[in-house]
Amino acid sequence: MSLPPNRRGLPVLPIELLLEIIDSFAQVSPATPVQVLYRYPTPEKYLERRSVIGALSQTCRALRGRLLPVLWRDLQAFASDAHVFAKSWRGGWREWRKNVTKELTRQCEIVTFRSPDVAQYVETVTVALTDFATDAMSLFVHTLTRLPNLKTLHIVHLAYDCFTMLNVFGKWKFLTVKTMVLPLVPLSAGALLRSCPNVEHFVCGGRSTGAHSRRMESSFLGMLQDAFPNLRSLRGLDISDADDMTSLLTRCPRLEHLCILVRSTTDNVSDGADQTGSYPAVIAPLRNLQNLRSARIEFQITDIDFIVASLRAIKPMLKGPVPPKEERLEVRLPPNLEETAHDRLRKYIDHP
Repeated sequence: MSLPPNRRGLPVLPIELLLEIIDSFAQVSPATPVQVLYRYPTPEKYLERRSVIGALSQTCRALRGRLLPVLWRDLQAFASDAHVFAKSWRGGWREWRKNVTKELTRQCEIVTFRSPDVAQYVETVTVALTDFATDAMSLFVHTLTRLPNLKTLHIVHLAYDCFTMLNVFGKWKFLTVKTMVLPLVPLSAGALLRSCPNVEHFVCGGRSTGAHSRRMESSFLGMLQDAFPNLRSLRGLDISDADDMTSLLTRCPRLEHLCILVRSTTDNVSDGADQTGSYPAVIAPLRNLQNLRSARIEFQITDIDFIVASLRAIKPMLKGPVPPKEERLEVRLPPNLEETAHDRLRKYIDHP
């Protein structure tokens, strides 16, 4: 006997109100720091939202129909809330990583085999590929091929020895992916990057173990510019070398946002025409960039005059409208300058 539809309580609330309630829980985004997502014990804060939506969708048919698309908008397997039985922290950490991979497998099986109708809702995939994920990679990639509306591929963590794991991407193309979040993994990520040639927004979500040298960063930047000719924003990877900057802008002329790191005052140029004084050579190539609208610049120096000259040089290079909640020029100073130099630098930072 079929039950009459529930016409009272939560099921009859406007979907906008339901979403407002749901959005009060912490959401995972490309900007969420990896340190708060891939962590043992599990970061419950970032699992609550999906858990609540899942529970509500099981209460009645009305809510299931309205919330299922919301639940599966983001396929998430970056952590596990399964109970861990271990005598030591190290044993628990190992078991937790296994559970994360089990969760990845479970989510992929649901979307691919058990309930393939939900695949159409998935726009974001947020996963951690641990050292136990090798056997799950074929299923994971197969799942990605079944997601017609996938826009964001957010890989929270990659096992450092991941070359074999990522090679499985070699024969696939995911043309709908526009945003990618990935740790810095030199020499290992080539197949993955090339599988998403239409990426426009890339976020470097931290460093994998061992990826710490400037040479590694330069190699990774080279792979990015080769893989993503349509790149419009590059975040999380600071560019400090003028040659790297020139190469990037040559291959990716549509860039609208990037990050700059000024390490010293020695590698500089000067332009007598605009009287800005000497400023970092890494900034100079930006003059030829037509679409640059915003930038993040971090200084590891304490020379105020050089910092002022740098900001005076870069300010007129930033053109066009800035999206809401985005700063046109984000400036990071050494801690000892944060208070003392702020007033002098304010007119350069507060861009109209």
